[in-house]
Amino acid sequence: MAEQNAKYLNKCRLLRVFEYMQNTDEQHPLNITQIIAKLLEDGVCDREPDRKSIMRDLQTIEACGYKLETCENHNDGKYLNYENKPFGCYQLKMLADAVASARFLTAEDAKKLVNKIFQLGTPSDRKFLKEAVICDASLNVALSKTKYNFDKIMEAIRDKKQISFQYNYKFVPNPQQKDLSYEGREYFVSPYYFVPMNDDYYVIGCTGEYKNFSHYRLSRMVNVRVQGKAAMKLTDSTDYKMLTDSGKNICDYLREHINMRYGATQRVSLHCRQKCRLDILARFGNRINMYDCPDDKAYFSTSVDVQSDEGFLGWVAGFDGDVIITGPDNVRAAYREYLQKQLELYNSEAK
Repeated sequence: MAEQNAKYLNKCRLLRVFEYMQNTDEQHPLNITQIIAKLLEDGVCDREPDRKSIMRDLQTIEACGYKLETCENHNDGKYLNYENKPFGCYQLKMLADAVASARFLTAEDAKKLVNKIFQLGTPSDRKFLKEAVICDASLNVALSKTKYNFDKIMEAIRDKKQISFQYNYKFVPNPQQKDLSYEGREYFVSPYYFVPMNDDYYVIGCTGEYKNFSHYRLSRMVNVRVQGKAAMKLTDSTDYKMLTDSGKNICDYLREHINMRYGATQRVSLHCRQKCRLDILARFGNRINMYDCPDDKAYFSTSVDVQSDEGFLGWVAGFDGDVIITGPDNVRAAYREYLQKQLELYNSEAK
């Protein structure tokens, strides 16, 4: 019994030493004396372990493939080599920035998740990231129940079940019947995809017995429930069949539906300034063809498949003339009408 207990304590000590070393870097090494002090402080050992035992623990960690570097001054101890860390500091900053500015999170959830990301770095990383990552709670506008709805939607997609919910079209914290679309109508949806778009998450699925895709914003969904009824098969969806028949996939679908409204798409030709290349690629992906204009190298032309609604027209307007619709004529006419409406809003007298 005593021998088994000793083996158990040795394993606990080894695990804790490994945890200590995971929180080391070149600026924050640990020597054997410090490791022993930590073990006693944490109550892992009821008496001071001998130094040879700690040395064996460190050798075991290295034997498992973790590289421990020895400081120039051996008295300073060792630290875990950076290459063993799962994330670099710049990667952690990218992750933390994305979470900190996520509008589909509450301020509390964003803060908790950012702090968890910090813990994936070295002590030096954590100190830097706390200063470098800006957390503006005013950007996180999600309602408190959003995270629970997130889980339920993921569960339904995984288990191929339908979900039901009501739609809070006013986006108020505690919606009443008058705040819900169709005064509280309950939607029954077969969810297939759950994607981040336009600072929100969208459920893409088929509503009721309809076989075409519909889109629903996570931030506006309330009273989400997973139903016992099986979801309609994705392969039975008419939109999915159209995508696959045309050699496209869901990524193409997302690029074509800029404002995530449902509708038909068409090919639109664009004449763009060279400085807009990155914006066009970010919106439509790197598989589109771009051609420098032979008579004016300051511009390039391209064609994209889009749903040419107000979302697309507003997106074009945001480039302030650097992106020009050259065809087809019906889209050019729709864009002129869109701009005229915007102009009328500012030409009319304020009420």
